[in-house]
This record gives sequence, structure tokens and C-alpha cells, in this order.
Amino acid sequence: MHEFSLMREVLSMLHRSAAEEGISRIESVCMKVGVMSCAFAPALETAFEVLSGGDPLLEGARLQVLEQGVVVRCRQCWWEGETEPYELLCGQCGGGEVHVIRGEALTVDSYEGRKCPDGHRQTDGERDEGQ
Repeated sequence: MHEFSLMREVLSMLHRSAAEEGISRIESVCMKVGVMSCAFAPALETAFEVLSGGDPLLEGARLQVLEQGVVVRCRQCWWEGETEPYELLCGQCGGGEVHVIRGEALTVDSYEGRKCPDGHRQTDGERDEGQ
């Protein structure tokens, strides 16, 4: 399951961002996952649960995964709209010259957390000692 590798990178990014912002605890994470991203939402949720357990920054955090459909723009008639994954055809003229503008990415859309009470920014060394 490559979702565990993807989630490790996501958690690493969250740790860096939280340290920069002085966040002591992340309470929720919202991810957008395109249906053509080759990432399976339930596997991402499982990876998050397993990898965040015991992590002082993330323990108890909730993960929300929003699946995004495929949106294309036709290069012939300029129609833009949703289409079926892997059936990349224009919904207006039926042409196959389309550009995918949504549905392939996996991103962290947002996260919510609490600031450190004294405004102290957690360093990588402090985080490593706590794990």
C-alpha cells in the first residue's frame, strides 16, 4: 500500500508546518484526493490512524478525506465540466482533446490545531524527544 508512504510524507509536512506556526496539537486534517490520484481514501484513513497513534502532535486528530471528481477543459470547444474518470471526453462536443484541471491531485487542504500556550515554537529536536 503506497498510501502509508504518502501519509508519512503528509505527517512530516504537518510536523514542519506546526513547528513553524507554534502549533502544539493538531486536532483535524482535511485532505482533497482526486479520484485519478491512485490513492484509496480508506487506505489513507487507515494509514493516518496507524501512523498518528502515539504521536503527541497528532494523537486523537481526525482526518477528513474529500474525494474530488474529474473536471476537464476541452481544447476544441473550451467546454469545462465533470467527466468520468479515465473516460476523458468533452461533455459537449465529444472530443478527446481535453486537459484535466481537477481530479489527479492529493493535497492537504487545511488543518486545525492549538497554539503552544507560551507561544514557544516546537523544534525538531523537541518533537523527536517526545516520540
